[in-house]
Amino acid sequence: MLQFSTSIYSAIPICIGLAASSPIMLVTTWFGSFVGISTVACLMPKWDMINLRLGLYGINASITSSVLIGNFFLLSPSSIFFGAMAVMSAMILTMAIQAFCTPIAIGYFALPATLICILCYMTAGS
Repeated sequence: MLQFSTSIYSAIPICIGLAASSPIMLVTTWFGSFVGISTVACLMPKWDMINLRLGLYGINASITSSVLIGNFFLLSPSSIFFGAMAVMSAMILTMAIQAFCTPIAIGYFALPATLICILCYMTAGS
């Protein structure tokens, strides 16, 4: 089960690659992961570190923030605020999908991040 992606050491090559390709992407990825993990830690009934590590919260938060802040929308204070709100929404959706999919053993790896990014992109012009 996803042993490499749930290890804290898997962040090292990812951060090196992001820093080499786009330092802005590295900052938005770390920002999204911080906001996402903070949101989950505040919303989780019992702050369980095992569930927090295995729940794929950090990856969905990182994907959402790195896609929305600076990629879909130009980097600005309003896109950072919008990205933070989208990350919080993605974390709520991740918790809901995890509660639904875990008992029946269905994978949901990046589904919450994908749904939130598509929703934000579709509603951006309105």
